[in-house]
Amino acid sequence: MPGVRQGFNWLTINKAMKKLFCILLLTCLPLSAGAREVSGITVPELAHVGKTTLILNGAGVRIKAFFFHVYVGALYLDKKMPDTAAILADKGAKRIELHVVRHISADTFMEAFEDGFNANNNAQQSAALSARLARFSKAMRGIGAVNDGTVVRLDYLPADKETLLTVDGKKIVHIEGVDFYAALLRIWLGPNAVQASLKKELLGG
Repeated sequence: MPGVRQGFNWLTINKAMKKLFCILLLTCLPLSAGAREVSGITVPELAHVGKTTLILNGAGVRIKAFFFHVYVGALYLDKKMPDTAAILADKGAKRIELHVVRHISADTFMEAFEDGFNANNNAQQSAALSARLARFSKAMRGIGAVNDGTVVRLDYLPADKETLLTVDGKKIVHIEGVDFYAALLRIWLGPNAVQASLKKELLGG
């Protein structure tokens, strides 16, 4: 009976297609749950700072003149926080991670850091932090350049109350003080943040 045989084949094919779809879906879930793609860069949803596992609060692209992408920035916290005040008041571990997408000299990189630092910290704060900023700047400039694919991390380690700068996994310098890390965060989250859209994205917008 040709009609019955044909119907049976279609039913079998439909079941097979559904099974294949489920397998593909289950295979892809860990990738989508474990990472996010931002402007072609894979940004992990989790980060480990010391013994603490942090979650991605937000991520976005730093764009300069003529729409050049400079880096993809990501902010990791121990819990989601949607505003700058809460983040600055929090004493837990934190990470700012920068995935560089253009070759930049270390001098140019630090000039941008220093501009953002000075624009978002008042004269009294800047004076109190000037010696530590100089140490940070000297260490960063000593790298020479950051290239496409370089990953720069700024971690706050609450047990030691210090900032750790790493570049491609290499420890560059430790800077003491929770106030120093807060001053760095203001570069991206302060009232004169380097880019309003990036600030919004880092805050989870």
